[in-house]
Amino acid sequence: NDSDERYALILATDPLSPTGEHAFYIIRTDAMASPSFGFSALYETDTMEETGLPVPFLGGHLESGGSTKDGGLGSIYPATVAVSPCGRRFAYANTDGQLIVATVPINFKGNNRRGQHLASVDLIVLPWENEQSQPMIGHRDTHLVFSPGGRYLAIEHAARNTFKVISIADLGAPAGSPLQLGRIVQVTPDRFNSFSVVWGRESKDFAVDEHASKLKPSKTDGASRDGATALFFLSDRDINLEGDTNPLGTRAPTPRFDGHSCVHVLPLRSLKDSIEANE
Repeated sequence: NDSDERYALILATDPLSPTGEHAFYIIRTDAMASPSFGFSALYETDTMEETGLPVPFLGGHLESGGSTKDGGLGSIYPATVAVSPCGRRFAYANTDGQLIVATVPINFKGNNRRGQHLASVDLIVLPWENEQSQPMIGHRDTHLVFSPGGRYLAIEHAARNTFKVISIADLGAPAGSPLQLGRIVQVTPDRFNSFSVVWGRESKDFAVDEHASKLKPSKTDGASRDGATALFFLSDRDINLEGDTNPLGTRAPTPRFDGHSCVHVLPLRSLKDSIEANE
């Protein structure tokens, strides 16, 4: 919106929880915001309501805290937390191996002492396998990356043979709509390691934009400029071997590798689609 207020999604241990449970907060961060965590208040007051500490919207001392077995948030791998560029969604992996996507409650205020129960948060737990029956188990090295529009989530996970693969989950349009899980398609083979995903645009998209702007100047901000049209990632499928080669590739015990990985590009739409989007 046009407001000067800015907010951040924060994962932290809740000081109001007796066992230090993980919790998600929405904290105001603009220049006019006041400090949110006054930990000295814990020792100066007798009741939780008088501490002045922010209240999480998920986990911590709320009913949505505690273990996943009891229906709570559980423990989160902090490095896996990802927020969509649109700011409407976030995803994470917990220590029980689950991959979870949730909607950021835009209207939530940290002074709401009632908080929200896990069941009332727009949240989905991704299935344990993708469409190719490859496991999708979260761990501390799991890498989650949202597309620019927040609809798709790229998931780096280990296949059954322990090679890293990339799957893309369709979460539905984020604009004012709840999460709707669609297909989860594996886009890289399990014969190689694929990792370090980045959503972006191909060179041909810039060429399409240039020609479209000359033909129709009023559409210089055409559809090809919106979102991502390609998926960039690193892979060890084209490694350079020094000395004798070995058919075992990266699993070979003897050869020394000069280049361990290189950049690959996966187009997300055809050139015809790019042109039609600017007509």
